[in-house]
Parts: sequence; structure tokens; C-alpha cells
Amino acid sequence: MRRYDVVLIDSRAGVTDIGGICTAQMPDVILLFFTASQQSVDDGLQVLDQAISTRNRLVFDRPRLLAVPVPSRFDQGVEYIRSER
Repeated sequence: MRRYDVVLIDSRAGVTDIGGICTAQMPDVILLFFTASQQSVDDGLQVLDQAISTRNRLVFDRPRLLAVPVPSRFDQGVEYIRSER
């Protein structure tokens, strides 16, 4: 059996059974990709809050979930101007 140091799972946004598995049950670290908009940041924090809440209710022990924010997709418009600040 091969072992991997890192496995990345791309999960769809939103509240689904598969999303819960990918954000609460499986990960040791969750990467939160966001754009330079308040809505994107707020949505990412909401997903993180749901993942932590769900993980805390699991019947099996999992270590504390580590979250890493990752800024992404800075376009030429408003996001670019905000990124320059």
C-alpha cells in the first residue's frame, strides 16, 4: 500500500452530506480559499464554523481542525485594488 504525505480533496461549497464528510470528518487541515470580497470571507468563515461544529459532534475522536486561509483569484477590478492596499 502506498502512503501519501498530502491528499487534497476539492469539495463543493454549501451544506451537503459529501461536503460535511470532506470538511468535518476527513481532514486534518482545511484550506479555505477566498477572494478579496467580504462575502467570500464571510462564506468561508461560515463553512469553517459549520465544519468545527459538526466535527465536535462526531461520535469518534478527531484532532482539532486546523484551518489555513488561502487568498485566491485577484482580478483586475475591485479585488485588485483591494489587494494593493
